[in-house]
Amino acid sequence: GRAVVTTHGGDVWIVSGLDERLADVTWRRFAAGLFEPFGVRVVDGVIYVMCRDGLKRLHDFDGNGEADFVEAFWIDDDVSCMFHAYNFDLQTDSQGNFWFAKAGQYTQHHRPGAILRIPPEGGRAEVVAWGLRTPNGMGKLADDRFTVSDNQGPWMPAGKISLIREGSFLGNMPINKEQEEWLKARHGGELPETFDEPIVWTPQELDNSCGGQLWVDDARFGPL
Repeated sequence: GRAVVTTHGGDVWIVSGLDERLADVTWRRFAAGLFEPFGVRVVDGVIYVMCRDGLKRLHDFDGNGEADFVEAFWIDDDVSCMFHAYNFDLQTDSQGNFWFAKAGQYTQHHRPGAILRIPPEGGRAEVVAWGLRTPNGMGKLADDRFTVSDNQGPWMPAGKISLIREGSFLGNMPINKEQEEWLKARHGGELPETFDEPIVWTPQELDNSCGGQLWVDDARFGPL
């Protein structure tokens, strides 16, 4: 009956009373002042928030329902000042690793448009896949695999959902020298000529800004 909600402006809220009636829903601010938090997970009762400047772990030492300490669980050394340079979503796998997506287009990253994985102890991140433009959200399959969306624009004829594989290039090409050097280094010194195609394209009239994915196995949805 409770949920953790983050806002673009940097707040983290605990929302209580979430039942079928929604007759007594209450909001309490747990933390404030975070840098554009776009992903959140609760692990063993502790709140982790993915922000533009890294992954934060929030501690409530005195148990009063408000965070006393914001721990820099992983510091992102790759923060861009461009508008859409977000770190999107936050997922966890069965081994306790954290997964998130980093924006590509309009950024000056040295890790542009990538899926990154942070180990359970934090402190570092590794690139798993790359070639994303604006990956607004991710999803998790029952077998510990992940998916990621991307949005229509340059190099993306429509929105799409891709299955994340180790070493996948998902199609977005560089827009500046730094991005070009980064991409060439991952492809033997040359720019790639093909990409791993998505599991589904989403036509613009159906979804013009793809978000996260939620996988449902309820029989009422019927067969695909």
